[in-house]
Amino acid sequence: MTKSEQKMLIRKSADKPFFKAADAFFGSKYFIALFAFATLCCNVFGLELYFYPAVCVIGVWLCLFSKDLRALIPMVLLLYVSLSLQNEPSKNSTSVFYPENGLWVIVVFAATLIVALLTRVFLRHGKGFFTYKRGLLSGFGVFAVGLCLSGLGVGGNFTLQNFRYLGLLFISLFGLYYFLLP
Repeated sequence: MTKSEQKMLIRKSADKPFFKAADAFFGSKYFIALFAFATLCCNVFGLELYFYPAVCVIGVWLCLFSKDLRALIPMVLLLYVSLSLQNEPSKNSTSVFYPENGLWVIVVFAATLIVALLTRVFLRHGKGFFTYKRGLLSGFGVFAVGLCLSGLGVGGNFTLQNFRYLGLLFISLFGLYYFLLP
């Protein structure tokens, strides 16, 4: 199948009533509420390995068939709190986040989502990415400086590790804004 045939197949699929209804649901407040409830259940009951496949399927669906990727934003933001106490690596030696206990499953899901997102970018030639003016760039600059300077006055407890963590936090939030929002 050629690249243009793949594009036409995805475009024709996205125009079908079922795909339009699914797109409307994923962009609704009901989906956000349902996803938040599922995240809470995951956090309380330690159901990460059951929750992440659903996240992967929804994410791939959104990347391939959705007209707008904004539904990914609440998903990414809520995944931060999906980690349960039962599976926290620092408190449980049998956590699913250790390679011998299930981390490979989570890595496969993450890789699948990355491939789906790259497929979307490739098939759409970057349309929807990098084409809009970003009104909050200066605000994100101030936010980055604030994050980097937070904790400098607390004495010897501020280390290079803190700096690295704050940088990764900023990059993840900025990436959400820059790639998904117009």
